[in-house]
Amino acid sequence: MRIYIVDDDEAVRLMLTDLIEDYDLGEVVGEADDGKAISTELMINKRVDVLIIDYIMSGRDGLETVERLNADGFDGKIVMISQDHHIESISLTKDEIYYHFEKPLNRLKVQRVLKNIKRELEYENKLKSIYQIMSPSQPPVPQSASSAVERLQRAGKTILTELGIWDESGRADLMEALLTLHEREQSDPGHELPQLKEICQAPVMKRMGTQVTEEELRKLEKSVRQRMRRAIRVAFGNLAATAVHQGYAHEHVVRYSGFFGGAELSKMVQHMRQHQEYHVRLDTRKFLIAFYELAKEDSQ
Repeated sequence: MRIYIVDDDEAVRLMLTDLIEDYDLGEVVGEADDGKAISTELMINKRVDVLIIDYIMSGRDGLETVERLNADGFDGKIVMISQDHHIESISLTKDEIYYHFEKPLNRLKVQRVLKNIKRELEYENKLKSIYQIMSPSQPPVPQSASSAVERLQRAGKTILTELGIWDESGRADLMEALLTLHEREQSDPGHELPQLKEICQAPVMKRMGTQVTEEELRKLEKSVRQRMRRAIRVAFGNLAATAVHQGYAHEHVVRYSGFFGGAELSKMVQHMRQHQEYHVRLDTRKFLIAFYELAKEDSQ
């Protein structure tokens, strides 16, 4: 288990590092004294499983840092450290925070929580291995599938290639979503396409059926959603870079800007030109529906 510690109190960082090493709870792969030093890119490069971060720090505080990481698709566990009077604020972000410790830190509680996280990560990795064994790297075309499905998949591959994400780990999930939307429209024409949760769960249910528990389904759905979100963010960045260097009239910009929303693309381009950071909030379901509709149109 790879752990990164962010706290402006050196004594806290040292205590946590010693505790983690003494009880073999994981490996501390880095530390910082300010949230400004933390980015999703850094977390990915360091392959961070658990981020332990202080709530109040000079510079960028822990809450803002967590919000930025989650917006950028960070999928690690986040543990927050705070004074007891900050508990109410932290509760507002409980979906983003795995656990929070109150200062002064209780060594036994820290040890117990990190052990639980370590066991949970090991369990999640086993689930992923099972799912990967049962799921091919690319979604297969059913033997009874019509040539229309084959054309749809070819069109989908072309779109993801032009967006520069065919080599991303989330591409198989995006192609699975393409088939899920096609199957739903064929079986229930005229009705609204499914919500994101159902789109993400459908491939898991198809592969594992009754073998999967509700808890396993929830974890696997979250993993699918995160892989797709990361791939979509890469696609958005690629398209914005194309607009910056080639202009809005470039065929790819014209063709795919609707996947993300023209207003968001314009903001991203403006910030890139000014060499400023911009944290976009992308709608995964909107992307998937646009992806499906264009692939369907291209496959006619």
